[in-house]
Amino acid sequence: MKVLNCSRYLLSFLLLFVFTVPVLSQEQPKDQLFYIHEEVAKISKIDQYNSTSKEFSQMMMDSKLDVPFIRASQTDDLTFYYLVPLNNYGDIDKMSAAFNDMISKGDKDKMNKMMKENAESIASVRELVFKRSGSLSYEGQDQGLDWSKSNFIHWDYYTVMSGKMKEMLALGAKYKKLCEDKKIPTPYTVWLADMGENDNLIVITTSAKDAVSFYQQTDKDNAALGKEGDDLWHQMIPLLEHFEHKNGQSRPDLSYMKSK
Repeated sequence: MKVLNCSRYLLSFLLLFVFTVPVLSQEQPKDQLFYIHEEVAKISKIDQYNSTSKEFSQMMMDSKLDVPFIRASQTDDLTFYYLVPLNNYGDIDKMSAAFNDMISKGDKDKMNKMMKENAESIASVRELVFKRSGSLSYEGQDQGLDWSKSNFIHWDYYTVMSGKMKEMLALGAKYKKLCEDKKIPTPYTVWLADMGENDNLIVITTSAKDAVSFYQQTDKDNAALGKEGDDLWHQMIPLLEHFEHKNGQSRPDLSYMKSK
């Protein structure tokens, strides 16, 4: 089964996500840890989920929550990802302390009501840590495409067979080099599971203005990658236990940026 985008031959991740995190341009790309809070909303209570989540986002802004930023996204099957950057695992305790401080200083009745209603709208919750790979993520080639208006997100989830991760990562490096050589315009971000998931999970996230733009650009990218891309994909297939993909969108209305 082929993946329908520039990342189709690569072995990669996210989950969370949600939501796509841009790869910053730098001479020596660095890895970055992200704490990911994953929530699956109940379809029957999605309006309640959105309402209470927006209310909580406003509370974070009003209280000037002491975390750098929270980037939110959702898949079409109502899985929501909230990403927070980490310098190290010790930052998780600092983040928890910041939330506890916000809650303790807020209107307790209002907070309790909001949190109760929010909990009623959630089917499941998970806490994860993923590493954004600086060496495997691809910045893309500037061909006049405006990525600033990207709202659509595509997730590719790769479950690698036991003992085959080293081979997978090597293929990922070859795929990135091919994209560079072919001047593929579409950037993608590679995520590696670090905590809360099996360490054989890799995710790739790719963004676009909308679904139509994504699949149109995908066709162009795949044509440019040609036989070399196909060959990498066929080398990857025997190393996989499972593959799936999802579409969704960024949720700036549920996101947060610490004010200066």
